Amino acid sequence: MPKRFRDLFPLPQRIAYLGWYLLGKPCPIGLTLKTGQSLHMRGDSPTANDHDTAYEVFVSDFYRPDGIVPSDQELTIVDLGANVGYATMYFAHLFPKSHLYAFEPHPTSFAELVANLRRNHLLERVTLYKAAASNVAGPQFLTDDAVCSTIVSGDGNRRFRVMQLDLFECLSGLHVDILKMDIEGGEYSVLGDDRFRRLLPRNVMMEWHSDQEHGDGKLWCVNRLESLGYRVTVRWDGGDFGAIAAAQPKDSLNASLS
Repeated sequence: MPKRFRDLFPLPQRIAYLGWYLLGKPCPIGLTLKTGQSLHMRGDSPTANDHDTAYEVFVSDFYRPDGIVPSDQELTIVDLGANVGYATMYFAHLFPKSHLYAFEPHPTSFAELVANLRRNHLLERVTLYKAAASNVAGPQFLTDDAVCSTIVSGDGNRRFRVMQLDLFECLSGLHVDILKMDIEGGEYSVLGDDRFRRLLPRNVMMEWHSDQEHGDGKLWCVNRLESLGYRVTVRWDGGDFGAIAAAQPKDSLNASLS
């Protein structure tokens, strides 16, 4: 695993990246990773922090499953809160026989998601939903806060009207091998729905976000996943938010080592 972002790139691309970074990331840049993946990042702005997102995915390896997932098998992977597509790209490369389902409601992020998948010739492998994932369907509003954009019930300044879909209806009949979830508080409606017990993905990688109703989001999510039989690992804890990985016991790396 690379220790620094620049380690992702071959030498000519590394020089271009370093120049862009040292100048303060002033504009969009397109680079090719050592893996051959095409990585497009917008310049830093109040509504775009692609560099930090790419760092989490490709350097910090946040979304590598804790469980045993054979890379040579046909897998079903679901990306909730796909943003601009870096995690989708990551999974598609790591599991080349997978088919992916990506949900992203933010219109600008969705356009970037489509463009990144097209650059990497992945559109045929990804079923796209320009919508938020929840346990009920219907119109909602989304705040315009880049990766922190949140579903809210009312209209207002810097909010988009978006569609919200019932995740369980969208995935009906599918066996999900990997569920990645970063939906800014929407995780409670998904995990808390009784139908999650039937969906029961083999591996879950997710962020929790504490809110007024869930003062300790980490504890709520850990308890819920453990009650469903998962082995849970806290990847990182930022206080009000953080990341969890969970695997079904039969697929758990910890189980295989015990």
